[in-house]
Amino acid sequence: MPRRRIASRRRTLALAGVALLGCYQSWSDEGDGGLDARPDRADDATVEDARPDRTEDAGLEDSVADDAGPEAEVFPECPPEPGDGTWLSFSVDDDPYAAVDLALDCEVSAVTAISADTSAVVLQCDDPSGYPLHRITIRANPHPPLASLEGRRVHFRHVAETWFEWTERHVLLRQTDASGTLLLAGIDSENLSPREIAASDWYHPYSVELAGDVCPVRPDPCGTRERQALDVSFGSDAGRFFDGYQGTLGTHGRLWVHVGVASRYHEMTCVDLPRAYYQALLVLLEDG
Repeated sequence: MPRRRIASRRRTLALAGVALLGCYQSWSDEGDGGLDARPDRADDATVEDARPDRTEDAGLEDSVADDAGPEAEVFPECPPEPGDGTWLSFSVDDDPYAAVDLALDCEVSAVTAISADTSAVVLQCDDPSGYPLHRITIRANPHPPLASLEGRRVHFRHVAETWFEWTERHVLLRQTDASGTLLLAGIDSENLSPREIAASDWYHPYSVELAGDVCPVRPDPCGTRERQALDVSFGSDAGRFFDGYQGTLGTHGRLWVHVGVASRYHEMTCVDLPRAYYQALLVLLEDG
């Protein structure tokens, strides 16, 4: 995503960006309509903290927390800002800034642990006109189980679009058989799906939608920011996964959902960050 690694969504980097660029431009949200904010949430969706280290701006958070009482009544579902020790990022072919649109049939030739929190999914693809090897590198804590991907035939989609200061990236792995089972999906973008593809088609058979108006709008070093959530459902299984949290969906064919970042600015004073930013990873844990 942005060159100062907002993929990790560390507010300390945002603060550094403010110092360097001076935050010399300001604009505000013109009221583009409310986002889906479904109140229902299934009991079988479990959620855990999944947000990067935020200790260095604790003073800002403490000052905001003083007024949290009334907000807790207005937004009872909104969880607290997560603590330290969790993170999420991914890259494809170790090139974070290239524009790409790939649709290839491949075999997952290896799933390799690089470190305790980092794994590489290596793809051997049927691409006589291009480079046959591709690699998805995932760094996450907690880390999803990926070993079951090894040896599978998959359809690999990678769409990356470059913009002023960042690259929007979406990656998808599906089984190549008739079921087309979704095995893995990664978001690092202003949008939940590539710009020319509806989210309902990209994530089929899962539904992945934004839930807004579930957390208060609070001051941020670059303006006023609203934390959001992703509503993920399949059949009767549904769960709401908030900005900075991780959990699983379903009791049979469980889906791992890790939302590193889900937020948007209402007013913004920095020019080098996207207005909205969504970073998430979905992994099928059991498909039997």
